[in-house]
Amino acid sequence: MGIARYIAAGSTDLGTIATGDDIHLLGGSAAMVTNMDQSGLITPILSLEIPYNYNGSFGTASVPHKGGYDGFVEYAAGGGDAYFTSQNNAIAYATVKLVMPSGTGGHFHFQESGTITSAEVASGSFTVAAACVVTNLYMGSGASVRLYDSASTDPTLIQQAGGSLFLDRGATTLNVSGGSCWVQGVAANAITTCTITGGTVWLVESGTITTLNAWNAVPNTSKLMRPLTISNTNINLSVSGADDFLTHPLITHSSVTKYMGR
Repeated sequence: MGIARYIAAGSTDLGTIATGDDIHLLGGSAAMVTNMDQSGLITPILSLEIPYNYNGSFGTASVPHKGGYDGFVEYAAGGGDAYFTSQNNAIAYATVKLVMPSGTGGHFHFQESGTITSAEVASGSFTVAAACVVTNLYMGSGASVRLYDSASTDPTLIQQAGGSLFLDRGATTLNVSGGSCWVQGVAANAITTCTITGGTVWLVESGTITTLNAWNAVPNTSKLMRPLTISNTNINLSVSGADDFLTHPLITHSSVTKYMGR
């Protein structure tokens, strides 16, 4: 059974962490650099809270915080960077949830290995290395997210209501209702279903989309440089640019269903 552990402002040492602990940083700007590797625990930690009044570096690129979390990691830092590897019992592990609430100003780097099952990013920057998995990603208006290329770590669901997403990998379901989404994966990075009800989706690289639903906007293809195949295109012809999108020389539409005024 874990306990609540409070890390004083100005501390550089995460301390001795035990299974089931709730870890709370109490602000400050000191870099947290000691006892960052907690991956040797046989069973995972419960939760980690990094608050708005923390502006330091939580770990470094070469010495990230390593730990597995059964509950959640809340990263709300006003600035600075956090470096995180999801490991438990010294192997890659699925941390249940990452929360970056509105007002977050820091940058969360997910690197080396592991899985975050659900990432809820309302604001702040979130970078995911190629070897890391984010299963479900939810984005708000203040989010800036980069998912680096890997054909084996495609998300199951991306729900983008705002912010900026740079997607170098595929996805099972990509729903865009706001913000800017740059789809720039190569041929191996397929998207099963992409639905656009708002925002701007930029198609940049080659690849395949099984089903595209362009209800309130069509993708921007001004930067597309390589062939792209869309198996099923469902498109609202009343949307600006619909005709040009359907006749783009680099896009092959295997099947097109047209709607008016959806």
